[in-house]
Amino acid sequence: MISRRAFVAGSIALLAGPLSARAQSTGKVHRIGLLAASRQAVDNLKEGLAVLGHREGQSFVIEQRDVEGHFELIPAAVDSLVNLPVDVFVVGGSEYVQAVKNATRTIPVVFTNVGDPVEQGFIASYAKPGGNITGVTNMVSELTGKWMESATASASWAPEGAGVVGALASASG
Repeated sequence: MISRRAFVAGSIALLAGPLSARAQSTGKVHRIGLLAASRQAVDNLKEGLAVLGHREGQSFVIEQRDVEGHFELIPAAVDSLVNLPVDVFVVGGSEYVQAVKNATRTIPVVFTNVGDPVEQGFIASYAKPGGNITGVTNMVSELTGKWMESATASASWAPEGAGVVGALASASG
């Protein structure tokens, strides 16, 4: 299973080549607009960029906005980043992706923690996302039924009437 660190490094790699070339040739420090709900997301992003040879303050700076669970504040947070402006958005969650999509069609967006980006209208297809939005989905909602089916089939040894299924997950990836 892919770790969050590997995911962030891979996601940013989509944009790191051009970022590296421009940073070396122009000396520009690129602004990354980060919309995520955890300090760990910032640390993972920095670590992923460091693996790719980027240093905070030299080739990039992170402009983070955290609405602390107040989803009604997301549009204002997005607008503040669009107005800086940022060079790329890295966002975690459908609410953030929708707000960025509503605010800009030109600033690139890399997302995570989105159930089905095609169904939600964020991308045209997995093979050819189109537009300015791309990312990685875990498709948990699509797989839950299959996981339960597998758990039920493999628990044929369970006593009659057993109906509780437990699931363990790691928040750190």
